[in-house]
Amino acid sequence: MATQIQSSLHSTFADLQWVVDAYALTLAALLLTSGSHAHAMLDLSLKVPTFSGGNIAGFAMSAGSFSAFLYLVLYLQDVLRYSPLQTGVRLLLLSGAVSLEPPSSNFCPGG
Repeated sequence: MATQIQSSLHSTFADLQWVVDAYALTLAALLLTSGSHAHAMLDLSLKVPTFSGGNIAGFAMSAGSFSAFLYLVLYLQDVLRYSPLQTGVRLLLLSGAVSLEPPSSNFCPGG
C-alpha cells in the first residue's frame, strides 16, 4: 500500500519523511506544553474518568473512521480507476452522513 501512495504522489519515502517527523514533533510539543499549564486547552488529567474515557474513545473512533477515507480514495482511484471527481462525489455521501449524525443524536431518547 505504501508503494501505491508513493507512486501516486510521485515521491519516495525519504521525500515524505519530513512530513511524518513534523507531525510527530508537533504532537509531542502539544502534549508536553498542555500538561504544564493550569488552564490547558487539552486537559490530560483524569479528574473525571468517565469524561476522559469518553474523549479517548471518541478520538479513537474518529481517528479510525477518518483514516479510512485515505484508503477509500486510494481504492476508488487506483483499483476502480475513478476520476477524482467521481471519487469525491461518492465520498461526499459518506462525509455528509458523518456531518449530519452528531446533531441528530440530540433527538435520540436518553441522549
